[in-house]
Amino acid sequence: MRAASEFDWLENDTPRTTQINPATAVHPVTGEKMWFNQAHLFHVSNLHKEFADTLIGSLGEKNLPRNTYYGDGSPIELGCSGYHSRCLRADEDQVHLATQRSAAA
Repeated sequence: MRAASEFDWLENDTPRTTQINPATAVHPVTGEKMWFNQAHLFHVSNLHKEFADTLIGSLGEKNLPRNTYYGDGSPIELGCSGYHSRCLRADEDQVHLATQRSAAA
């Protein structure tokens, strides 16, 4: 499923694009519903805290160059996005270890 981008014009003729995407997809072979998006990568919590604070202080949260929100437009809690990032990094570490074990065998 591909979502269409929308845009609007902010003050000073600055464009802003928005897009609402599903958080999950159905695996084509297993039929399992799985996390399938990159919201955690674009969320402000993925930035270094000092940099994020500077951007928010300068631009305001709604005008950040990139950020993610729930589908209804409400903010994703900082801890929630960080949790997903930590889980995904843990999964990547497990895949990396499994690959190393397979190569060594």
